[in-house]
Amino acid sequence: MTRILNGLFALFGMIQPHGRGWIIWPISLYHIVWAIVLLVDRSAAYSTALGEVTRTIGSVGLTSALLFMVSLLAISGLLRNKAAGPLSILWFLPQQAVLVISAWGASAAIQSSAFGDGVVRPQAFILADQLPHIIFAATHTAAILDPFTKIWYDMLEGKWKNRHSLPQ
Repeated sequence: MTRILNGLFALFGMIQPHGRGWIIWPISLYHIVWAIVLLVDRSAAYSTALGEVTRTIGSVGLTSALLFMVSLLAISGLLRNKAAGPLSILWFLPQQAVLVISAWGASAAIQSSAFGDGVVRPQAFILADQLPHIIFAATHTAAILDPFTKIWYDMLEGKWKNRHSLPQ
C-alpha cells in the first residue's frame, strides 16, 4: 500500500510524503477557498479564525488579496523546491504569519468562550471547533523547518564545522 501511495504522490507531484508539500498544499488550498468565500460573502469575515486575520489587516478586500498572495507564494516555494539554502524559507513565512494570526484568534475564542461573531459556547465546544487552526499553524511550522532539522542535529553533534552548504 505504501508503494502505491508513494507512486501516486510521485506521479502527481503535488504532495510529497517527505517534505514540505504534505501540509503546504492543503493549507494553500484552504487559504484560496477563504479568499473566494470572502469575495462572495463578506459575512465570512466574522468567523473566528478568518475574522482575526480580517481585523488585523483591516479590510475584507485586502484580506482576500493577502490570502491569494500568501497561497501563491507558498505554492511557488514548493514548485521551486530546488532552491537551496536558508532563504528558501522566505517563500513560506507570509503564510505562516496568516496561520499564526488565525491560531491566535482561535486561541482567544477558546479562552473567552466566545466565537468571533460573539456567540457564547462552552470552552470545550469552541476548542473542538477551532483546534484545526492551531494544529495548522503548528504543522506548518514543522513543515517549513523540516529541511533544517538535519543541520541543527549536525550542529549539536559537532559535525557542522566541515559543511559548506545547506541541504537542498
